[in-house]
Order: sequence, then C-alpha cells, then structure tokens
Amino acid sequence: MRTSRLGLLTVVLFALVGALYARTLAFDFVWDDAFQIEDNQAVTRGVPLIRYFTDKSTTTSRPDFNSRIYRPVRNVAFRGLAVAFGVRPVVYRTATVGVYGF
Repeated sequence: MRTSRLGLLTVVLFALVGALYARTLAFDFVWDDAFQIEDNQAVTRGVPLIRYFTDKSTTTSRPDFNSRIYRPVRNVAFRGLAVAFGVRPVVYRTATVGVYGF
C-alpha cells in the first residue's frame, strides 16, 4: 500500500513539473547555450571522438571559456543529440528535463 502511494505521488509530481516546464520547450537557446551548443563546431559538425577528451577547443566556441571548462562527456552527448535530432533548443531542453527527472 505504501509503495503504491509513493509511486502515485511520484507520477503526480512528474506530471506537475512537466506541465509547468512544457511551455518553455519552445524557447530559444539562452545564456551560454550559443557558445556551448549552437555555435560549437564540435557539436554541430563533429570532430573525431578522441578530440572531445584531448582538445579543450571542443568545449565551446569561445576560447576564454575553454580555459575554465572541461566537460568532454557532456559534449559527446551534445553531439549525439545533434546527430540524432538536430541542433534545436527543444531537443536539448527535453533531454535536460529527462536527465534531471531520472
């Protein structure tokens, strides 16, 4: 009985969060998304897989950001989303919600 209540509460919570977040899915990229996704050649065009782990320039399209950020797995995931679904804000927002919800 207790497990079914927890399951129902979880479903209701996910539905509520989904309903609140749904209207934002159509918004454009914000803040540093342009540098890290939209204008980043490593995401939009791709590079050899090893470069994501050995070349900081694959992190963003801004050299000043690349000296402070190193996220190769995230960038490989960004590239995978770009290949599978295109470089569209809705794709990256939906993926983010899915990751956070998981």
